[in-house]
Parts: sequence; structure tokens; C-alpha cells
Amino acid sequence: MNQLFGGFQFLKVPEMSFSNAPHTKAAVAQFIVSDFIFQEREIPVLRKIARCCETHVSDAVFESVKNKEGCPGVLVSIGFEIDEDTDGNHLHRSLSNISRLLLERFLGLLSFALGIQLRGLHLQFTILHEGGGTKTIRPSNRTGESTRNLDFPVAFTSGVLPLIDESVFNALFWFRRGLAQQDSINTFNALVTCLEILSKRLVHPLPVVMDVCGKCGEKRRRDAGAMASLKALLRDVLKCDDDIAGRIIRARNAITVHGGKAVNSEILADLTDLKFETATLACSALSIALEMDPNDAPVIRPEWFITDSDLYLD
Repeated sequence: MNQLFGGFQFLKVPEMSFSNAPHTKAAVAQFIVSDFIFQEREIPVLRKIARCCETHVSDAVFESVKNKEGCPGVLVSIGFEIDEDTDGNHLHRSLSNISRLLLERFLGLLSFALGIQLRGLHLQFTILHEGGGTKTIRPSNRTGESTRNLDFPVAFTSGVLPLIDESVFNALFWFRRGLAQQDSINTFNALVTCLEILSKRLVHPLPVVMDVCGKCGEKRRRDAGAMASLKALLRDVLKCDDDIAGRIIRARNAITVHGGKAVNSEILADLTDLKFETATLACSALSIALEMDPNDAPVIRPEWFITDSDLYLD
């Protein structure tokens, strides 16, 4: 793994704009996206993505950096504001939590928009005071790779992105991990989790099932579970091929639902194909959740999913 900075690196805070809203403090979250190159013309899109991550984001600055071996990366600085009444005991935790949230959401949304794997390094947050500043480093790694050509969907380059709620950010959290994982089982788990989260948002409420208690004989209402919602998402919303949908469900029952079905050699071998199909379906579901034109959805690159399903078995 290429590291742009070794050990604890204090990152220089760039000049940023803040709203100076009453009763707030200005702060900056910074991290490095490794192996990533951008063009000046793409900064407005990157800034738009940053501002979607949290309502209190004021500004975002992006700077090209290199390590001593010449490996490229981007220093991301996201300015935000917090309540000035946050006391010292809770300030550090609040800054840490918001900074980590911004890193996760920015990388998740950017990873989806470009259909690529990304890594964030050396998360640092800074609280700004008049006449000076104090800094605390919080190094953190997020696995993945990047690309040299940024091809943003039209939805990200024109107009305003829709308000993104917590459930979509939760799905993006697992989607990015699905792209970043090398182990087939971890990849599939993450992508199926992404689909199950989105099924709660994109599938109309399923009919309530009535069953009978085996002990007392009383009739009771039972909501349709995650399995039924996932099936409905694949079949009715994403129009997934019946064979692919069936294979995804079988693998999900064996791998994601612990102990549900036996994990046999056929399922392990099937994961090599299924992880790309599942990533493509997750990408389509995210596009629907973000109200994007289906023809404008990001395209997943299949070469990132060519790994042996037995490669990481002990």
C-alpha cells in the first residue's frame, strides 16, 4: 500500500470560507485520497459532493499532493461548523465523529459516482480559533484503488443533487466496501447489505402475513422480512434476470444469513460471477434512490471483480 505520508502528519489547513453563523465554531476535516488524480475543471463537482455530505458543510478545498516516491493523491479539506456551546469534554468526540462521517460519506458518494474503489488516509480534524488554531491528528485507512480518468454522471455535473437521507448514505457505506474488498465473501456480503438497505426504501410495503402461534394457537401479524423485500427489489424494481436473482438469493442465504444454508463449493465458485452482478444491481438501485436517469448511472468496471473465490481461504 502506498502511503502518501508516514506516521503522524500535520496537514496544512487551507484558506476556506465559513458562514460565520451565530453561536458556531469553524472546524476542518482533512484526509488524503490516495492514487487519485483530478483536473481543475472537476473541482466544482467534488465540492458539490462534499456539500451533500452534511448540512453544516461550509466549504471544501482539493489539492493535488504526492509522496516522496511520486505517487499521486488528493488532500481533501472540508470545512464545517459546530455549536459553540459544545464543551471541552464533548468537543473532541464531536469533531472526531463529524470528521469520520464526512470521510465516509464523501468517499462513498464519490466511489458510487465514478464506479471506482477509493482509499482515504490520515483523517485529521482541526478546530479554528481567532488568532491561531489547534490541531489533533486522527489517522485512518479505508481500502481501495482509484482511477486516472474521472467520468462523472450528468446528475453530478449539472443541477443540484437531491437531498440524500441517512438510509442512502448507509447503503453507500456498504457499497464502497463492496468495491474495496478483495475477498469474494466480504465483497458479496457488503453488496447484499447495500441492496437490503435500499429495498426498505425502494420497495412498496409488502402485505402483512398472518400466521398462527405454535404454542397458543393465536393468530398474529408478521411483517414481510428482509428476504421478501430483497426478492421484490430484484424482481420488481431492478428487473433482474430470474436466474441471477435466484443465485443471489441462494448465496445470500448461505453466506449473509449465518448458518441459513450450507456454504458449498458450488456457491463459493458462483461468487466470482455473482459479485460483479451484485455490484451492478447495487449501483442501479443507488441510481434510483438518488433519482438519477437510468441511462446516466455509473458503470462498474468488471476487471476489479476478477479474483479467485478460494484466494483468501485459510
